[in-house]
Amino acid sequence: PSNGEVIIRAGTQVYHLSRGSSLKLETNTVEDGRSRITSTSLLGGFVKFLIPPRESSDNKFGVKSGTVILGVKGTQFVVDSSQGKDDVYVTDGVVVVSNIATPSQKTDLLAGRGISSTAKGLEEPRIVKAQDLVQKYPELFKGARYTEDATIKDLKTDIDDNRYVGSENAARSPNALSWVLILAGMLICVIVYLRLFHKKK
Repeated sequence: PSNGEVIIRAGTQVYHLSRGSSLKLETNTVEDGRSRITSTSLLGGFVKFLIPPRESSDNKFGVKSGTVILGVKGTQFVVDSSQGKDDVYVTDGVVVVSNIATPSQKTDLLAGRGISSTAKGLEEPRIVKAQDLVQKYPELFKGARYTEDATIKDLKTDIDDNRYVGSENAARSPNALSWVLILAGMLICVIVYLRLFHKKK
């Protein structure tokens, strides 16, 4: 497509793929005869995953990508696999990240944070700003609104209508320029009041 993004809906799960990404979906048949996706393998590129919370601990969802294996129970995150390196960013929930080469190296990646993985192991988790992630993957976050100091936790998406939940808070939260205008307006009101009060005297 012209916008460089492909959206795949598989039941309640949603995948946003960048152009050129390759994602393998694996299914598992449940007791009622319906099939559901239980794991995916990102072969290259970057994908935004929107996975709703699981009803039970048995309904796990996994992602394998290059050097990492991710354990998911219901969350939203981005995985970028390229040039022997995997970057994981969590916008909602928690993702368990483990390195394939060093399975004992495992960490719970919280919303608002990112982590990088190579064949040598996992790097330290870090806080990631929303503007940095949007600039890096603009096709995955079209229409996102956020404040200047917002983290990627403010990029949480409503799975049903693809609306950014964080955008509502951003729209209501004044940025630095808004505060300057508000204060300037208050100052003008005070000056006008003082002048009128002085004239009456």
